Amino acid sequence: MERWTEGYACPMHPDELSDRPGICRTCNCGMAMNKWKVERVLSVPESAVIDTGTRKVVYVETQAGVYDARAVTLDNRVGTYYPVIDGLAAGQRIVTQGAFLVDAEARLNPSTPWAEDKSAPAAPAAPAEGHAGTAGM
Repeated sequence: MERWTEGYACPMHPDELSDRPGICRTCNCGMAMNKWKVERVLSVPESAVIDTGTRKVVYVETQAGVYDARAVTLDNRVGTYYPVIDGLAAGQRIVTQGAFLVDAEARLNPSTPWAEDKSAPAAPAAPAEGHAGTAGM
């Protein structure tokens, strides 16, 4: 995959790159789409990130339907995505919708160390409903 890409985006939605110029098609705000050259970086949608106040966690699928909490280091949010500095690799499957529910289940499960000690590293979550996506560039 190439490090740089070019496309058109509305200044209000820099994360929604299009191959055609014109007027914003993301929210129909009426703004002209400008040409951008952007560096591809590993990123995750904001819906995948659980912010505990002391760290940020993303749930990674380790087996079909089983998710482990992974502490991640993220850069400042850009649009609806966070660039990943550390903690994930491209291609890993993560929970992108329902991460809050997976996190709640992991914390409430009395068989995990996480439920007993809130300062301990997050424990593996039991199989749960959620939508998985792929951490990508």
